[in-house]
Amino acid sequence: MIIDTGHLSLRLDPPVYTLCLKNGGACSLAFMADCNAALDVVEASQGPACLIITGEGKSFSTGFHLDDFFSGDAALRDALFSSSIRLLGRVAALPLPTAAAMNGHAFGFGALLALACDRRIMRSDRGFFCLPELDLQVAIPRAMMELLKLKVRHDVLQDLLLSGRRVGGQEACRLGIVDAACPAETLLKQAQGMVLPLANKDRATLGAVKRELCRQFLDTVAAA
Repeated sequence: MIIDTGHLSLRLDPPVYTLCLKNGGACSLAFMADCNAALDVVEASQGPACLIITGEGKSFSTGFHLDDFFSGDAALRDALFSSSIRLLGRVAALPLPTAAAMNGHAFGFGALLALACDRRIMRSDRGFFCLPELDLQVAIPRAMMELLKLKVRHDVLQDLLLSGRRVGGQEACRLGIVDAACPAETLLKQAQGMVLPLANKDRATLGAVKRELCRQFLDTVAAA
């Protein structure tokens, strides 16, 4: 069964649930509302479950919807930040195993969404991981910075933030940003292999463990 919206599709094939981001995964308020609705469906499921987040075409997620973010509407920008921070916190604390199957570019918020997952696997021959906020003259909110510091080694994070450079799948694997890099044709299969062994774990216990692992980040989400 597939639930489809203009922004994403959710394939229900228990115990594997696959959330596919559409249209470059551009993060608008409507996109985030659809993501939260999809997560509601996954969390309401019974029995073993795991979640894979992926994209379509050449992009996993290119970040915020630029027309919205740079519209000059301060209230809209604030809403994008606050809603995206809450979504990242929800993904990080989801009481079931999660993996980002990064089929292509992961920029800005898209990179953060991948980092919010438990595991990451990136296409080896195409696509980049990038944190371009300095060049875009965008200050990163504290909650997002806490997630970055939690998931990316300090020297690597400093380089990525200050250079804004793009990192391909094989280099991202060497730097520890992702757990593995592989050809496109095996991406989803390998992502499943990362999360299926944990699909039958007790959700309450797994959720408690994940919340403690991410406690500092989640505390800043709650305060944001």
